[in-house]
Amino acid sequence: RVESAGASDVFTPPLTPISLLTKQYAAPPAGVLQRYTDGAGAAGMSTHILLLGAPGAGKGTQSKRLAEEFGVEHVTTGDALRNNKQMDISDLGLEYDTPGEYMDAGALVPDAVVNEIVVAALADADGFVLDGYPRNLDQAEYLSDQTALDHVVLLDVPESVLVERLTGRRVCDDCGATYHVDFDPPAEDGVCDDCGGEIVQREDDTE
Repeated sequence: RVESAGASDVFTPPLTPISLLTKQYAAPPAGVLQRYTDGAGAAGMSTHILLLGAPGAGKGTQSKRLAEEFGVEHVTTGDALRNNKQMDISDLGLEYDTPGEYMDAGALVPDAVVNEIVVAALADADGFVLDGYPRNLDQAEYLSDQTALDHVVLLDVPESVLVERLTGRRVCDDCGATYHVDFDPPAEDGVCDDCGGEIVQREDDTE
């Protein structure tokens, strides 16, 4: 089924577990929401779900729940980049020869590199929930050309709630696991439950 909803419309995809997690779905801007397919998401089927939303909207939390519900992979830009830090990209003729060099320098990884890494991760997955990508229209158009999506969901959260979530968010400096000082603190203060790494506050999570 093809959808062409406007940015102010509200829609509920035919996917019961999503509707249990969030009550409202505001349609993404025209061109981002291309289509979703009725009946996708049954057990054993390859399900392709994209979650969109502002930082702090809960994409990571909801993505993990959906991935567990459907038995598919949770794919994030951060994980894909960390898993491919040493990928040889010298053939692209860019400033650095690996994604890790951009990350170590604190520079943005070019779209051309992010696109290839994310699409490769999706191709290896037998069904996925994708969050953290796309981040701009060019990436959205590239994704639309590379893979078919069953469901696209935009998490619409009030700004005041986003600020509260972001200022309390903490992340593991090694594995990227996410915590919150009030809602989801680690068992040991400052230490990641998953890998034992140091938990820090990102610079962009301050007011």
